Amino acid sequence: GGSRGRRSACGSGLGLGLGSGSHLAVSKMVKFGKHLVENMEKEWSEHYMRYGVLKQLLTSGAEDADGDAKEFGQPPSKQLSLSAPTQSGPNLVNGAVTENDFFSALEEDMVRVQRFTKGQMAEIVREINEVEELIFDGSEEYSNGDDRGDTGDKRARLEALAGKFLRLEKYVNLNLTGFDKILKKHDKTFPTPCRGHYLNRLASQPWVRGDYSGVMVSMSRMWEKLRGDRVVQEVKSAAQNFTRRTTKYWVRTEDVTAVKARVLMHLPVFLQESMKGESDAQLVNSIYLDNSSMELYRGRLNKTPGAIALRLRWYGTATPDAGGVDGLVFVERKTHLDKWTGGLSVKQRFALPASRIKELFNGTFDIEKEAIAMRARGKKDAEVESWKELAGEIYQAITSKQLVPTMRTQCYRTAFQIPFDATVRISLDTNLTMVAERTDDAMHVATTGRWFRDPKAKVPAHDITRFPHAILEVKLQLEDGQSIPTWVNDLLDSGLASEVHKYSKFVHGCAVLMTDEVSSVPYWVDDPSLEESIKASKAMKLLEGTRYFRDANAVYSHLLPFKEGYDASKPRGATSTVRIIGGDVDTELGAVGYVWSCLRGDGSVRRFCRRCFGAVRSVGGIDEDTCVDTCFGDEVIATPSHQKVEPKVLFANERTFLHWLQMSASLTGLSSALLAFRDEAHAAHIYAMVLLPVAFIFSCYSVNTWHWRSTRIQQRVVGRWDDAIGPTAMALTLIASLTFTLCVQIHHYRNGTYATKS
Repeated sequence: GGSRGRRSACGSGLGLGLGSGSHLAVSKMVKFGKHLVENMEKEWSEHYMRYGVLKQLLTSGAEDADGDAKEFGQPPSKQLSLSAPTQSGPNLVNGAVTENDFFSALEEDMVRVQRFTKGQMAEIVREINEVEELIFDGSEEYSNGDDRGDTGDKRARLEALAGKFLRLEKYVNLNLTGFDKILKKHDKTFPTPCRGHYLNRLASQPWVRGDYSGVMVSMSRMWEKLRGDRVVQEVKSAAQNFTRRTTKYWVRTEDVTAVKARVLMHLPVFLQESMKGESDAQLVNSIYLDNSSMELYRGRLNKTPGAIALRLRWYGTATPDAGGVDGLVFVERKTHLDKWTGGLSVKQRFALPASRIKELFNGTFDIEKEAIAMRARGKKDAEVESWKELAGEIYQAITSKQLVPTMRTQCYRTAFQIPFDATVRISLDTNLTMVAERTDDAMHVATTGRWFRDPKAKVPAHDITRFPHAILEVKLQLEDGQSIPTWVNDLLDSGLASEVHKYSKFVHGCAVLMTDEVSSVPYWVDDPSLEESIKASKAMKLLEGTRYFRDANAVYSHLLPFKEGYDASKPRGATSTVRIIGGDVDTELGAVGYVWSCLRGDGSVRRFCRRCFGAVRSVGGIDEDTCVDTCFGDEVIATPSHQKVEPKVLFANERTFLHWLQMSASLTGLSSALLAFRDEAHAAHIYAMVLLPVAFIFSCYSVNTWHWRSTRIQQRVVGRWDDAIGPTAMALTLIASLTFTLCVQIHHYRNGTYATKS
């Protein structure tokens, strides 16, 4: 954290998952026409929008309109009809192109895309039904990892279906982006805008707003059957505790389905009873509490040991006063503990009827009375005591800290988990929205009893922010000796998710929606991909620089999830890590352009490339594409995870520095003693003069290495933090000096040059 304008340095376009209703962001530096051609499915090329034709119509129409205006001495017409154009195609024969020709071609392309998407989805659903019948015919038992015979064929067919679904989603993304781009170009070319009108029409198209989550649910059931997942017994308790290690990632919206497809191969969708199998996601609302001084916000931002977050959470589409499932609202407390000390963050919660939530704020919540009622319902004494302890601590925190509803998050959550087995749990939150809850009613909740914003009241733009990415959370609860499953590491290394160290929805929402009340903001708000959402929320202060403080992200910009020059349209390899494995080389480098610069500067990599090309003596003579393709092939696979830094890492660096310095001091002391107490007839001064330079070299090396490693630790540079050459060089230097002194000693003994008092 830091003062306003500074960013906490504690850590690390919008695509369209089918039916999500947003569009794909493409870099301004890349021409979309070229991008469309490079990324389209060749066998589907006739079914894409005709971006080039539409662009040509715009150009010709603008020229004709300007020519007519000049000929008759009148300004171009500013009247534009948005009614449905005629069905005749554009008139390009005689060169008289009008705006209606553009709209006619646009309508034809919209119909073409809709018809093709509908046909492809019907085919996918038909194939899913066929595979489902084969898998659930009841004649075969399956087990995880069994790919023999028909089982392997069914797995392969299911994987092919997932791939086809992803290809169709990419097709939808590209076309929706193309329509948005060409409409923007129209509004820049002609005086009357029409982009908003057509985007609303596109949003109502079945191929845009269609909800295909049922496909994911069906695929989840089939994978679950093929794996032969075991059933774990649910354990119910009044007070629930969750102790686990959680890592959070941002996922571009266009990659959401790809992430789901990968996870489904290993974990089923965890369907709550209220979901009834109709969708793979459930609406989740959470209202976070804080006081006027934002005490809880500051604790969570600075990751103070023992910092808590309190929230009221309910599931489903019910209004807050009706509660979630069974009319219940979960009162939850999250406690932060530093992992480097051996602690794990804990989430604890208990449930209350929605109608009783106001009792927590007006001081009428009777814990003893509730405990008596629980015992009357047959709850065990240990369970009741655990509930009393948790409820009492939360109730006391709300009362003593004067906590009030502050900020609400709302999202659709897809959970992947073997039912009631918390070993590996993955959740994916999409359509994340954050709303400020500090209304007059909320600030006086103790008297008004209203702990949520009026659902019927309009929310001002500055009180709402829509997060542009999905949030992936990987939650592990491993026993001693258990390792992280390989497929989890493969998912995180796939490049589909970018780790955001210590990301918090609560912290982000408060930082964006309450800029006047917070003095520090998290580092990730400087990420370029968040700029549009922050502007839409009128939180311009977060984007303004300051002349009083140096922005931490100016130094640590490489920690931002999507860094500078964010481009969601680039193929995954262009922003990925290249892994070079050859002999003694095992290193990671950045994007292809960065790789080339490293090839010219890193000796070990240069030697590796020489081995690839045999007789070639210098990397400088190798063509860039040839070198990258030959040396690395298809190894451009994954974005690097940000290095995590804990205090023990800094202490370890200091200890290493002191060990090297101790060796230097020992050599210096030995050399000084030899010089001070040497005999005139003895060669001790030679030994001293040999060891003194070695001691000096050790001192310089220890200081230089400490500074070098400290810089890499502070900036969390991705790569090796150890020195593979220095220790060997120092050892060889010491061996050489000792060998020299031994040779001098032997020489003197052979020549008898020592006096008897030696």
